[in-house]
Amino acid sequence: MSAQEALFPPTSLTMIDALADPSSPRWEQFARIYGPIVFTLARRAGLNEQESEEVVAAVMSGFAQRMRSEFQVDYSRGSFRSYLRTVTRNEIGNVRKRRRRAGAPLDGVDVPSDADDPVLHWSDVERRERLAECLRRLRHSGEISPRDFEAFEMFALRDMSAAEVAAELGIPAKRIYSIKHETIRRLQAINRQIENEFGEA
Repeated sequence: MSAQEALFPPTSLTMIDALADPSSPRWEQFARIYGPIVFTLARRAGLNEQESEEVVAAVMSGFAQRMRSEFQVDYSRGSFRSYLRTVTRNEIGNVRKRRRRAGAPLDGVDVPSDADDPVLHWSDVERRERLAECLRRLRHSGEISPRDFEAFEMFALRDMSAAEVAAELGIPAKRIYSIKHETIRRLQAINRQIENEFGEA
């Protein structure tokens, strides 16, 4: 199990109630977490950067329109995350169809067939984006020094040894382990805060 899997098990950030208000600041959080997930999956599906941005825009604007029409998750048909995966898959398929109709060049990108599910890795990508959001919040919280944050990234996320990190940052190797433990505890608290804010579905 990777460090990311241990810290952040698969979860869905719904934000549905808060997003019913089009002026809610949660829209920015929603886009910051889910936009990169959709973009990454579009790229993995063989779309170029511009096409992937188009998929993100279509997914986000489509969801915003649904929210304005009193969107409700029908849990008998699946979770909100399942809904978002389906919309993403459909938009990727739409771009592929337009590309085929236009006879667009492939720009050297290996395009998978329609049989390949572009959102098979949704949970892995979502975990990465959740970790990125937790790290961003921790970095800006003032609860950890820039040096300790760098030590954590080097040791826990870049898999450098404690001795390497200690030598590079001038920190006793024993302290590296304490920094990792303290930082993981803070990240888990931030993750719980995100779950409380956004809920699960």
